[in-house]
Order: sequence, then structure tokens, then C-alpha cells
Amino acid sequence: MAKFCKYCGDPITEGEAFCDNCGRPIEAPPPPPSKPTCARCGAELTPSAKFCRSCGAPVAATPAPPPPPPPKPVCAHCGAELKPGAKFCRDCGTAVAAATAAPPPAPARRTVKKTEAALPAARAALEAGTSAP
Repeated sequence: MAKFCKYCGDPITEGEAFCDNCGRPIEAPPPPPSKPTCARCGAELTPSAKFCRSCGAPVAATPAPPPPPPPKPVCAHCGAELKPGAKFCRDCGTAVAAATAAPPPAPARRTVKKTEAALPAARAALEAGTSAP
């Protein structure tokens, strides 16, 4: 397959480093992708290898990507980004403490209080052995 200079279009002879017509350098084709090799002995490794088959050295794992940064605080009222330490939203003026405060505690369990009028009737029913009204 004939090759041509990418600058002037002149045919290029195999092995030339410069174009005969325009004198520009001829770029060499990119080298084939290199296969991983063992850092200790230089032996070729398979892409999924964890240890070198020749010398047994562990293959250095590529480091895990860093964790994503924590989400930036935003105003609960308008959604605007808040600066660290801000006490009020710059966009709507809502107090940050109110927007990020913990939810209110659950209401206390209510107990039904019997009125004073119901107590004598219940007491009398207990003494008589019958159910209360």
C-alpha cells in the first residue's frame, strides 16, 4: 500500500524520514499499545494478572479513584449554594440554622386522663365486680 505525505501528497518511499518533495518529517505510525510488564523481572503480564507468572511478584494495582467530594450545603428554602459557616442564605435571607436544624422530636405519647366525675363510677364498678361504664 502506497503512502503519501500528509502535507504535499507526494508518494513516500518505505523507510524515509523526510518527504523528498517538501522536506517535512514523515511521522512514524504510533507504536502498538504496550502490554503490561512485571516491575521486578520484566516479564509480560496478562491484563487481569494480580501476580507475575515468572517471579510471583504482586502486580501493582491501579489506585482507586478518590471518593467524590461531599455535597455542598444548599439553602433548604431556595436551593442556593451556601458558603461554609454562613448563617443566612445570600439569595433569600433564610437563616441557615433553621434550614439545617434537626427535625423536631416526635410528639410525646398522650395518655387519656379520666375526669374526676368518671373516677367514682369506675371505683364503684370495681367494688361491685362489674365493668365500668
